[in-house]
Amino acid sequence: MASTDGIPPTYHSLMAHHKYGYALYHPECSLVVKPGVCGYIDGEGGWHIMVDILAIDSTPASSTSENTESQDSNLTGSNKRQYTSLDETNILKREKKSLCGPILAETVELASSAIGAGTTLPPGIPAEASAVAEFTLNADLGAVLLTKGLVTKNSLNGLDPFREWAKANFGKLLAEFPVIRTYGFYIVTSTLKAKEVFIKSWQNKGHQLNVGFSGSVESIAQISASTQIYGASRADGWIMPICEGSSFPRNLFSRFS
Repeated sequence: MASTDGIPPTYHSLMAHHKYGYALYHPECSLVVKPGVCGYIDGEGGWHIMVDILAIDSTPASSTSENTESQDSNLTGSNKRQYTSLDETNILKREKKSLCGPILAETVELASSAIGAGTTLPPGIPAEASAVAEFTLNADLGAVLLTKGLVTKNSLNGLDPFREWAKANFGKLLAEFPVIRTYGFYIVTSTLKAKEVFIKSWQNKGHQLNVGFSGSVESIAQISASTQIYGASRADGWIMPICEGSSFPRNLFSRFS
């Protein structure tokens, strides 16, 4: 596998202008990154979970071993009962779904056009395509994110309890995960996720990246699950993350408190 040293943090920076949250160059499964989870991001942009705060049981440590086993399965770390539970009374969970078009780094420009009779197709775009998106890089590094189907935003309202939890449990987190002295730590408060994700980054100023689509030009602005995408494959250098053994969505962006 080619080295991606430095690309994940740079990818996040390139996508920051969208204000969606932290852009994950290697999107994580929605079971790993989700609202209410506490963790840290390492120097290569990788996410590491420490505690699923909303899964902490308020049952005293002297309760039955059955309850202990159930709680232990929900948390990481070796001393899982040391963290305080959270009162969810004032925490509102929200979910919103919508279709999405290409999400571009601020260094990339998009031009869309229909493919008609006699149109000369760009390299790698088959005759089955009826529209093409041309991405042009106008700086030293660019990136494009594509999704198929609905993009789901999950979020939590009522963040003060999480901030108080972080203050109350900081010492315990530091004792168990001393690495956070270097990287700090975060609590996920919202995520954007989709089941099919395509990410491409490249370094070649002026280079044009072409991707074909089925359907009309308008379909590029809202890529449905039935839309066929041509020229965006692993063989073409695109990142297409999967959750092994499942069809769980992959998180594209995460916002931290």
